[in-house]
Amino acid sequence: MQFNYSHEGKNVSKDPQFQKAYGQPLPRLTASKNATYLQFIDSLSYIWARLHPEIEFRPYADNHNFNPDKGYVVYALVDREPTQNNAKPRHQEVIPHPDDPDKHLAIYSWSFMNSIKFTALHQDPRTAEEIIEAFEDFMIYATPIFIEIGVQTCAYGRRASDEHKTRYGEDLAARSLIWMVGTQKIL
Repeated sequence: MQFNYSHEGKNVSKDPQFQKAYGQPLPRLTASKNATYLQFIDSLSYIWARLHPEIEFRPYADNHNFNPDKGYVVYALVDREPTQNNAKPRHQEVIPHPDDPDKHLAIYSWSFMNSIKFTALHQDPRTAEEIIEAFEDFMIYATPIFIEIGVQTCAYGRRASDEHKTRYGEDLAARSLIWMVGTQKIL
């Protein structure tokens, strides 16, 4: 592997990847597609299950029973707002109809910022803390994957206060994170 140590635009590597002078800004990572909220959740669930099969990822529901010896990450949509105060879809472009050359399709998009709460549950507070820290690291490392599949933004929102839940005879420690995830609908 070769590195470009040039600070003055003189390139020591013939590899095109290193032809820019050191320190010049790289192009911003952007989505090549668009993803909805459910597509984001499905992708996250798929990747998480392969990396941490012992920690179940599931949607929040009041009637779920949890095994206190097992670890869980549950998610819930806290809030969804249109971005830039767009209360309705915005017209993007008109394209030719793929099947009928006499028709055209009007493309509209509607962008949303979703606040999603991810909560780690376990009977041991220390284990719940370790699960949420592992999940936080996972989200940081997986953000480029989510961007590639079409998420517009995936950013750390905040750490929520620690909780202790007792219900249905279960005694669980809960540790939560809020992530801000930008998604888009194409109409």
